[in-house]
This record gives sequence, C-alpha cells and structure tokens, in this order.
Amino acid sequence: MTIQHSHAPPFLASQKRLWEYIPFRLRGKNFVRPYGRMIHHLVRRSDARQQNPWTFFLRNRAEMNAIKKIAQQKIHRHEKDLRILVLACSEGMEIYSIAWQLRALKPHLNLSLVGLEIDQDSLDTAKSGVYPLKDYEEHMERLTHQEFNSFFDVEDGLAKIKPELSEGVEWHHGDACRADLADRLGKYDIVLANRFLCHMKPAEATRCLSNVTRLIALGGYLFVSGVDLDIRQAVMAKSGFTAVEDDIEAIHNGDPSLLKGWPVAYWGLEPFSTRRKDWQSRYAMVYQKMGDGVSG
Repeated sequence: MTIQHSHAPPFLASQKRLWEYIPFRLRGKNFVRPYGRMIHHLVRRSDARQQNPWTFFLRNRAEMNAIKKIAQQKIHRHEKDLRILVLACSEGMEIYSIAWQLRALKPHLNLSLVGLEIDQDSLDTAKSGVYPLKDYEEHMERLTHQEFNSFFDVEDGLAKIKPELSEGVEWHHGDACRADLADRLGKYDIVLANRFLCHMKPAEATRCLSNVTRLIALGGYLFVSGVDLDIRQAVMAKSGFTAVEDDIEAIHNGDPSLLKGWPVAYWGLEPFSTRRKDWQSRYAMVYQKMGDGVSG
C-alpha cells in the first residue's frame, strides 16, 4: 500500500494507537516487525526532531563493560595512555559513568577524559558535578544503592560527584558537527557519539557522523548509538571502520528506554534480529578504525 505524504500524519497517528494494543512481549516477534518497521519509517519521516539532554548514569552497562575491556587490553599491551572523547556529553552523566567504570584501572593507565557539549547550561552542570536530588532522582534510577554511594557525596540535598571521578576531566563548549573539530581536539582512542544524532535530520546526521569518524586514531574505537540505523550503516560502510561483534546484542539491548520507544518514537531502537543477513553491520554500536576509508 502506498501512502501519500500529505496523508501520513493522520494515518500515522492511527497506527501509533493500534500499536499500543499489541502486547509488549510480541512487539519484537518476526511476524510483527514488518508492521513496526513501517510505522517507524513514517515516524522518522514525519515527526519533528529536536535535541534532548535527558540521560542516565550507567545508562548502558554493556557499553560501559566494552569500554573497560578496551582499557584492559591497553594495559595488557603495556600501553599507558587512553584518550576518550564524549560528544554531546550533556550534563556529564556519561563522562562520570566512564570514569567510575575505569577508576580501578587508573593506577595502571593514564586516563584522559574529554567532554564536548553545545549547550552551555548543560556543560556548566557537567563541570560542577553537582546534582540536586529533587531534580535528578530519575537520572540516577539505574544505580544501585552501593553504586550511588560510590558516585556521590551527599550534602544538603545535593549529590556531588566524588573528586576522584572528576579529576583531570576536560570540558569543551562546541559543536560535534564542526568540520574543523579534529583539528581542534585531535584524535582519540575511544570516541562516544551517543544519543544525539537521532535528533538531527538525516542529511545533517550523515554529515555529522562522517565528521566524527575523523576523530578516531588508527586502531581506535567509535561508540555510536541513538542514530537512525540506515544512516549509521551507510556511513560506517565507507569509513574504514570494522564492526565489533563482541557483545553486540548485549550492547544493542543495553538501554531499555530506547527499545521501548520503537517504533512510535523517532529515537526508538529497532529490536535486534539475527534473521537479517546484514545484522552485524546493522546492529553494531561499536566500530574499530582499521583504515582511512572514505568520509564525507
């Protein structure tokens, strides 16, 4: 059935309502997925997109574990320096989660953590590392009580990041899509470009992701989630990067909020399936730079 673009919004609204009647346990099943893909295609074409700073501490544990494995490999090879860049670092939750995950490795590793954020208010919050509990309780909901205590010192209703987690972190105000970003910031062993590209229109997201690939040193890794899968698949195919298949399903499924958003939210994440012939390249969220490739 062909749907005229002018009729897509009311048709889409009705399909979103119908989707809600499908039990959650059935939504990722093979006989339901084509219907979900159709809805998500229309959603991505029709819904207005805008940046959203919302995130969590330890948002994707499988992703954090993958970063730790890379760091441990560095140590095993007697390489002491690890440079990590977090793009669109928002209010610092991702940066501090990485610092927390790698804290036990710091005596053996010279860790350099850099955060880049375009919104000055979010960046100021990240720099301060101070979060009023009444405003940020939901951002901390994925932490256990023990983990919370290892992240924060609490005083007068304020959760303050422990000094050892903020030590040495660099914060920069800037746009991840700037063409001269690699000249300004250099190259990194790990770059995280998570959960902001999906808020861009396809052409802009394509240009931005192509630009981001220039920030990774040879042999380094790019973590990229929260992006239209078609865009990621196309850009990475010509970038000189290789999809990392280790823990691919666990990392893909690591953020339940993205899975629950599919297909009725443009930022929702398509359910993982090995039935696709291209499943490795479609669902990989971690890539290693193995060559120069062709970006742009």
